[in-house]
Amino acid sequence: MNLNDLLQRLQLVLLYSLLLVCALTGTAIANAATSPTIGGMLPEEALSAGERMYREGILPSGKPMLAFVQGDIPVKGSMFSCESCHLRSGLGSAEGTRIVFPVNAAKLYIPLRHGADIPITPTRDNLSAAFKPGEIRPAYSDESLAQAIWSGQSPTGEMLDETMPRYMLDEAEMAIMVYYLKHLSATFSPGVTDSEIHLATVITEGVPEAKREAVLKTLTAYLKVKNSQNRPQTKRAKRGPWYRQQRFTSYRHLILSVWELTGPAETWQQQLEDFYAADPVFALIGGLSSGKWEPIHNFCEANRLPNIFPLTEQPVVNDQDWYTLYFSKGPFQEGEAAAKFLRGTGIKSTAEKVVQLYQDNPASKRLAAGFSETWKNLGQPEPINLLINADVPLDKAYLQTLTDRYPGASYLVWLDASNFGFINQLAAAEQTGKLIASVPLLGEQVYRLAESARSKAYFTHPERLSENRKLRETVVKKWLQVHKVPIIDMDIQSKVYFIGWMLSGGLKMLSNEYYQDYFLDSLDMMNDEYFSITNYPRVSFGQGQRYAVKGCYIVQLDQSIPPKLVPKSNWVIQ
Repeated sequence: MNLNDLLQRLQLVLLYSLLLVCALTGTAIANAATSPTIGGMLPEEALSAGERMYREGILPSGKPMLAFVQGDIPVKGSMFSCESCHLRSGLGSAEGTRIVFPVNAAKLYIPLRHGADIPITPTRDNLSAAFKPGEIRPAYSDESLAQAIWSGQSPTGEMLDETMPRYMLDEAEMAIMVYYLKHLSATFSPGVTDSEIHLATVITEGVPEAKREAVLKTLTAYLKVKNSQNRPQTKRAKRGPWYRQQRFTSYRHLILSVWELTGPAETWQQQLEDFYAADPVFALIGGLSSGKWEPIHNFCEANRLPNIFPLTEQPVVNDQDWYTLYFSKGPFQEGEAAAKFLRGTGIKSTAEKVVQLYQDNPASKRLAAGFSETWKNLGQPEPINLLINADVPLDKAYLQTLTDRYPGASYLVWLDASNFGFINQLAAAEQTGKLIASVPLLGEQVYRLAESARSKAYFTHPERLSENRKLRETVVKKWLQVHKVPIIDMDIQSKVYFIGWMLSGGLKMLSNEYYQDYFLDSLDMMNDEYFSITNYPRVSFGQGQRYAVKGCYIVQLDQSIPPKLVPKSNWVIQ
């Protein structure tokens, strides 16, 4: 360690010691309590600043928070934000043998007991002391909370786990952090009563009636089954043993509303606001759109309303938003897989041209965008992008011009089934290198590919391969038959079946903590699903991950009769 590093370490330790003295005297919080502002900010500003400190580890000044872990190892708060362990809701988490306790308002300011915060009932009072849950710690006060954040000392005087960072905050910053924690998950979210949870699903105008019925009939049946299981639990909640009261009182009757959006997409935001004002719901589940999902996505972000697995081919693709959990990135993800596969084959784009053909429609443009962005991230130059408008004749003359201009090029051909003849000819041309197209865009036409083109032609396939899918579909079909739901659209109904499965698991994990952020936190912590999902080989979860299906096959046609699609890559394209 050089002299500058040593001086910096000594300065940090000195600052740590001074702040510890402040914590023990309680001056920072005491002064803040008598001030009309919090840390020099108005209450709303303080909540916003505290939220950024908690979630991102960024101070109101814009600088990273500073902390120590393992005693004297300095780290930036952006590396060890509060949210990374205590989750966005503040309800805590568990990883291996590490248990992270809640830090939300409803938990911090009450004593923590073994057996959680189950209400003290007369039955429980009559128990002998040996059977009464002991107190782990008393309720926090503002001062003892500041002391814990500064020094890692609990209200009992014991030291918290050394992996818990000790944050170097000044008095104003600490006042803001404590103020935020006092408001974090303090009251239950909208849409929840003592006996009910209100949910909604969104259906937009233009959705075919058959698909609409497939969603609503399957979802309604699943909720009916779920509600039938809640009745005995409601009875047990009234007279069950005290140590199970928290579990039994968590059951609620599920109420589903259908929010039908009509007219131009520009009007959907106001329609959603009106629906939500008249019927506040805990979450949106499923949903089906004939076009883009972005207006509904933006509404959920603005209102911090969870939206679980909407059925859309146009999901919003970014890494910033949080409240919508999609199955996948849709066509964009196929483009990503194509880029990773093509790069993995050893192509050197400085020597070989990469040409991308796409149409002026949402799916084609998203495929092209996914490929271009990923190709660039892989350190490759921009591909040659050719937009195929309706007035471009995809005939032999165009094919000859294309292959003459780019001899030996590899092609990404994001064209639909109406252009399959051209794709077939391009794949079979001697001057063509590898060619990748999309199974969802081509549909059954893909099986008509000429034998002479099969060695060079590849396809993105974003779902489970058909021969492995039939057994999973059998389970869903049996469930539909048992519950007297007609089989209308297996692709949609299989996804809705999975949505019901996830909803049941997510609500169960909430126990009796009905906070919308915690609902998403709970889904993030669920195990990967292999057996309850028909459409995909695997659905994976992780903290803050908003696309649960993370893979895509690259497939080719074999030489059998009739031909079959065989994988040429693993499900997850690395």
